[in-house]
Amino acid sequence: MPFDFLYGINTTISLLDINAGRRKIYEIIIDSNKIKSPRLKEIIQKATVKGIPVKDLNQKDFLNYLRTNVSSNASQEELHSFQGIIARV
Repeated sequence: MPFDFLYGINTTISLLDINAGRRKIYEIIIDSNKIKSPRLKEIIQKATVKGIPVKDLNQKDFLNYLRTNVSSNASQEELHSFQGIIARV
């Protein structure tokens, strides 16, 4: 079964708050360099309450994950638009 990937802080918060079970969230992947962000901490807390696994990767591994699973031909600038967070749905 292929997965979809959604990314960005606002998108992930909306997915956690408004989704109401329409899309299963299999895991959330976070760039550990951005983990101190209050909004990412909010996402981690909400995911934990809902029993959604959260994986934190160092920046190099996060970018490799993006290239391998989400956007193989994205430029460096486009990769930063992911805001350090991906939801695998």
